[in-house]
Amino acid sequence: MKRLNFSCLIPESQYSKLLTAFFEPKDSRYQFEAMHDYLYERGITIYPGKLIEVNTFRIANIGDLYPEDIRTFIKNLETYLIESKLIVRPDCN
Repeated sequence: MKRLNFSCLIPESQYSKLLTAFFEPKDSRYQFEAMHDYLYERGITIYPGKLIEVNTFRIANIGDLYPEDIRTFIKNLETYLIESKLIVRPDCN
């Protein structure tokens, strides 16, 4: 997620084993619903954030998940961001 310029809401020392919240992109073209629907059509569900003060979205990291599931999520998210012109190409970090 860092490579795609997403930051977590909380510091790494407080990460949860259940859910991770990320700040939404600060781009006027970004729409959570569009990103959600794109990923959902590919078998991936993300959730809107629950905070009023900052815009976030959440991913669940509990259950029957494997490294390949995470790689699939990241690849689909990257493709969405590129197709939506929210990134030109991912950072090389």
